[in-house]
Amino acid sequence: MYKCVYFSVYGNGKDTVYRSDISIDDVKEIERNIQTINKILSVADYYLMVKDNCCDFLMDCRHNGPGNDKVFIRANRLFLNALNSYYVWQEYSEHHPINSHHRDIIHKIKNHDVLALANRIRNKGVHNSSLITASTYDLINNHCSFIINIDELFTEKEQNGFNKKIQCYLSDKEKLDAITFIIDFLKEFDRVNHDIWKKIEGPYLESIKALQMYVPENPLNWYNSVILDDEGNPRINIGRTLELVAIKCRLIIESIE
Repeated sequence: MYKCVYFSVYGNGKDTVYRSDISIDDVKEIERNIQTINKILSVADYYLMVKDNCCDFLMDCRHNGPGNDKVFIRANRLFLNALNSYYVWQEYSEHHPINSHHRDIIHKIKNHDVLALANRIRNKGVHNSSLITASTYDLINNHCSFIINIDELFTEKEQNGFNKKIQCYLSDKEKLDAITFIIDFLKEFDRVNHDIWKKIEGPYLESIKALQMYVPENPLNWYNSVILDDEGNPRINIGRTLELVAIKCRLIIESIE
């Protein structure tokens, strides 16, 4: 039989056996639940990566503003980083959906406005030296803009092929302010991820609840819990999984809210 031991934060420095009746079938079930949790945490990782890259771009623009060539080049780099990380998030989500609801939400992105436009702009960025081609500064309102020239980036035929939501978004914009676009993008990206989280939290919470059956009731001892095999060798670091759950849940809640 397998057993769960933990190093108590209140104890005498020795391992304490919490459960010694864990069967091989239990171990396989624990491993399946950890796999589900890790898969969902990967979705969270990609979401947070996109958020961080978008915030890096916005923060850099606010602090540095338009100016010398180095600032201008950095703005292009950070802007493309944000779009590329979004592309990676979308690719991962399409190939590793948690459930059918998650897959359906990802497939509907092509009918969005700013999210679909982000893909279009990113694809152009692969073949263009700079997406942002100009910068301006409004001294009176203390506002800087980094300009994407839509008419130069896309042909008339390409623009006519945009979905109706993109066309509506660009209806009064010959030029697009990259800062405003990223802000609009983040609002929509957060909304979509909030919808995704509501659809995948069921299996996530079920897997966490299943793991809690094998660790002490005191959360302080969860993170020090390890499943040992019948020879006393560590088989599953169940505590580390629960620690990551706590960290990622806090980051997700802070980001989405």
